[in-house]
Amino acid sequence: MAIERKALISDNVVVNVILIDTDIDYTPPNGETMIDAADAGPGDEWDGSKFIKDQTNQGPYPAHLDE
Repeated sequence: MAIERKALISDNVVVNVILIDTDIDYTPPNGETMIDAADAGPGDEWDGSKFIKDQTNQGPYPAHLDE
């Protein structure tokens, strides 16, 4: 069993990042593509070869909690 981090992409935007067991045959929902996530997070753009970070997503918690 191996676990991999995958990005689910819809309309060139990461809609979710999942951990998946490579022994399981998983098919993403209609309209989504699954690729290796690297350092991607929800909201990041996929340009076909690399992820472009979502500049509004700067931390693990909402920005107002930084204040």
